[in-house]
Amino acid sequence: MGHISVLTKTIKDKFAMTEDLKFRLHRLEKVCEDLKKDVEKAMKIVKRIDDLEKGLHNALEKQKTLEIQVKRCLTKCSAMNSIDDLIDRIEDLEKVVKLTATTTRPTTRKRKKPGTTTTEIVAWVGGIDMVTPFVQE
Repeated sequence: MGHISVLTKTIKDKFAMTEDLKFRLHRLEKVCEDLKKDVEKAMKIVKRIDDLEKGLHNALEKQKTLEIQVKRCLTKCSAMNSIDDLIDRIEDLEKVVKLTATTTRPTTRKRKKPGTTTTEIVAWVGGIDMVTPFVQE
């Protein structure tokens, strides 16, 4: 607007303002103000675009971080699932073992008590003159 005011002053000094010249000058000032407003709007839009690009970059970085965390979690979950499957299999096998242990009874022999024997020991006692059998139970 500074250039226009200088131009206006110069025109006023040198020439007498005609109506047409005044109208054109007024219109030029209005166009200059509108142009300033448009430039300010454009600068705001450019700043907004820059802010949105920064936000997009930050969101993409956050997404990458979250993807890494999700992959780690999935590997841990798959390991836990395999452990759970193994635990289930062990529990099933324990049930099967308990069922077979209760249905089949091992055969045990009755042992004889030590000290009581049923065999007879026969020994001959005596000499040449007399022979008698000796029985021990």
